[in-house]
Amino acid sequence: MSNEAKLRHNALSAVCDDHFSLMRASENLRQREEQASTYIQSRWRSYNTRNNFERLKTAVLSIQAGYRGHLGRKRALCRSHLVASDSRLQHFQRAALILQRYWRGHFSRKKVHSFYDRRRYLQSVHSVGERLRENLYAQHGSLRHATWKGKDSHLRGAFATASCQSHHLTSTRSYASVESRYPDVVRAKVRGVEASTHY
Repeated sequence: MSNEAKLRHNALSAVCDDHFSLMRASENLRQREEQASTYIQSRWRSYNTRNNFERLKTAVLSIQAGYRGHLGRKRALCRSHLVASDSRLQHFQRAALILQRYWRGHFSRKKVHSFYDRRRYLQSVHSVGERLRENLYAQHGSLRHATWKGKDSHLRGAFATASCQSHHLTSTRSYASVESRYPDVVRAKVRGVEASTHY
């Protein structure tokens, strides 16, 4: 009986060992499958996310480019309308100014001013100006002549007064000078006349 119990015990322990080893192996396989599935899922999700991001980025860029192009075309159209309206306005303003100028000239010539009367008036103004200019030139010439005459007489009187006060320079008497003391000195000439003759 003890042998039989030992055999049962050994068989039971062998079955238990086999069972637990199979359980461990199956657990290891399950963990490896879980890791593999997690890895595959993460790779697939990253690929899918990158692909979706690229598609989304392309879509966003195309939408933005289309909208910016639409706004640019709209602005260009508004600008061209403004430029065209400004050029039309300038053209019409220029035409209106030309018409007004011609009409005012015509009205002034026909109704307000007479061309021949205006020409006669301008000629009379010109002749009066010429006469006034000639009179002013004559007055200026006579005044300038009188002024020069007065200045000349004043300068002559001042010179006569100065020469009377310095009579020793204008007398004809001979005084001893440096030149008479030293006859061998070369005598200076004043206006072609020796200086010693001016005493």
